[in-house]
Amino acid sequence: MCSSDLFFAKDLRRLLRNQEAGHWEQFDVEWVHGKVLGVVGYGGIGQETARLARGLGMQVMALRRRARTETDPLLERTFAANQLHELLSLSDYVLVSTPLTPETRGMIGEGELAAMKRSAVIINVGRGPLIQESALIWALQEKFIRGAALDVFDQEPLPQG
Repeated sequence: MCSSDLFFAKDLRRLLRNQEAGHWEQFDVEWVHGKVLGVVGYGGIGQETARLARGLGMQVMALRRRARTETDPLLERTFAANQLHELLSLSDYVLVSTPLTPETRGMIGEGELAAMKRSAVIINVGRGPLIQESALIWALQEKFIRGAALDVFDQEPLPQG
């Protein structure tokens, strides 16, 4: 489970703004129990995140490179690479933790972001170039998705500003 999921579910940015202003404002927070976490890249990070998410009562679905015949008790459902849009459309939170390869570079672009729920959050802990940054900026500005939590970027370190 990524702390990013809880950051958005609990609207932590709003809490911090109110704290800095010395202002208490009552508001509801979102429960992650019952929400869907879609994992793109079900390696070590994806599996550990799935384990933590299941502990919070989330449903977990994953996109896998290779089809597996055995079932995974952490997963409600698995998707093949050509089913990315379907996974994205069902997910409330999307964790991108796949390795960067020629096949995965830019795998999340405008079409993929548009396939997501408007209430969805995308979290990238893999590599920056997995998500097309210009498409992500567009999706956030146009409110095609609710938010993004990025641990990685195309250009690192980030330029000033």
